[in-house]
Amino acid sequence: MAARARYVDLVIVGQAEPDAPATTTPPDLAETVAMAGERPVLIVPHIGAVKPPGKTVLLCWNGTREAARAATGALPILETADKVIILLIDPGSDGDEQPGADVAGWLVRHGVKAVVQRDTAAGSSVGGVILSRAADHDADLIVMGLYGHSRMRERVLGGASRTLLASMTVPLLVAH
Repeated sequence: MAARARYVDLVIVGQAEPDAPATTTPPDLAETVAMAGERPVLIVPHIGAVKPPGKTVLLCWNGTREAARAATGALPILETADKVIILLIDPGSDGDEQPGADVAGWLVRHGVKAVVQRDTAAGSSVGGVILSRAADHDADLIVMGLYGHSRMRERVLGGASRTLLASMTVPLLVAH
């Protein structure tokens, strides 16, 4: 599937059900396709989607290559969304007085109606904060880069990617 994914614009897969027998969807299918397929992957939660994704989008931004690839892959959806919230959690100082301003400016040039929200994890998991903000804004889609850190570090420390892949409540568009 990952090899075939190179010849499509978007891959759509379902999240594996946590208690499903081993004969059904492999639990790491979405992750494997996103990591090896070179294309954005839209993952539908195993509980389904309450409404079609793409009206209120939460774009998780941390300035990494993976976040940029996810945003670029989601651009056609972002351009038609009613609202895009660019979420930065614990933004570092990279010389910008206003973290997130650069990505917001890029999106505005594409006609995207975007607002920047800066937040702090304050000891909570970043993935938990993302899920909370998605619920707060009634988001119907979360867009994020997959594994901004090494996979080993993600496995040891957890990470937002792992949290969202395991606990997503709305569709998730990811890219690596």
